[in-house]
Amino acid sequence: MTNISVSARGTFHGIYSFDFLGLGYRLDWPLNIILSPGALRIYSDIWSFLMQVKLAVFSLSDVWRVLKDLSQLNKKNQRSVFDNAEPKQLSILTETRHQLNHFVSTLQQYVQSQLSLVSWCRFMHSLKDKVKDMMDLHSAHMAYLNDSLHICFLSEATQHIASLYEVSCSLQWIFDLV
Repeated sequence: MTNISVSARGTFHGIYSFDFLGLGYRLDWPLNIILSPGALRIYSDIWSFLMQVKLAVFSLSDVWRVLKDLSQLNKKNQRSVFDNAEPKQLSILTETRHQLNHFVSTLQQYVQSQLSLVSWCRFMHSLKDKVKDMMDLHSAHMAYLNDSLHICFLSEATQHIASLYEVSCSLQWIFDLV
């Protein structure tokens, strides 16, 4: 029997807007050996990270549209939100947004390709060549999940890289205020 639950957790603004969503299953034996509560938490963490990256890319694209409109208003000498702002400041803001967008888009492409190609292929290879019983399957699945955590910078070894992403997304949140 499968029970699905949605849980409310986390904060609800910026790139964390969807952190309140969590999907959980309660599975019967023998599926609960492979899809244990710990494994489902890892899947949930990976999904949350992917949603944060997707939301950051979307928000930066939306900011680009706003900055483009402001730039056109300034060129036409019409009043805008940045009446007292110099055109150079708007240019700096646009350039910073462009650099953040490049970083976050590249991160998104990297993570998606690594998860869908590299990590998944390793998992399929281990299923084909190494799995002989249920415990081997459990070990191969947990290795896949740990590899996926590493790819998403969610493992302990990659936390310092995740902090760089957090800083860039904090900057993206500032753009949302514009």
